[in-house]
Amino acid sequence: LYHGEYFDTIENEVLEEEKKMIELFETFNKIKEDFLIETQRKQVMQRYFTLTNNNPIQSENIQTIFGICNADVDLKMKRMLFRAGRDKVISTFDNIELPKNMKQSPKKMFIIFVPKGDYLLDKILKICDVFNCILFEPVHINQPHDINKFINDINEKIENQKRILTETKQTIQNFLLDKIIKTKTYAMYKLYFQKEKHI
Repeated sequence: LYHGEYFDTIENEVLEEEKKMIELFETFNKIKEDFLIETQRKQVMQRYFTLTNNNPIQSENIQTIFGICNADVDLKMKRMLFRAGRDKVISTFDNIELPKNMKQSPKKMFIIFVPKGDYLLDKILKICDVFNCILFEPVHINQPHDINKFINDINEKIENQKRILTETKQTIQNFLLDKIIKTKTYAMYKLYFQKEKHI
């Protein structure tokens, strides 16, 4: 290989390594986000079952909205919900607990009961959108004993995501360890390319 081709080859190898590392971190962050949302969904639903005394509301007249919001906006959101619905809308907000060793900005869970077929539903959904809330699908449970199956399904999904998260983290650690070993070879070439850009 000529001098230029040789360094081009090395540079391409370095860029591919960095590209792979970025992809691994993006994958890890996406899995982590899904994992956190699912654990939060579980807490929201457990709170809902507690509020309804394990008898989910099955009414043609009431729509239940489940979701999470940033903890620093809950008071503003409560005020807007009150102004929009007055005595027609009932809402409750509670703290969200994070899994161990997980970091995230503080969140609040909320459950809102809104009359169906009313203009209020659209207003409430717009308020949720204003505060960038994450909303969960409504539950369809006909019998109280179906609650256990519902929670078990969520637990299974959480455990599966946790396993994938652990495996992805290990893959990243192995990749970085391998990269550290290779750095001894690539370090001078990286320095060369950095200087070349300023010539």
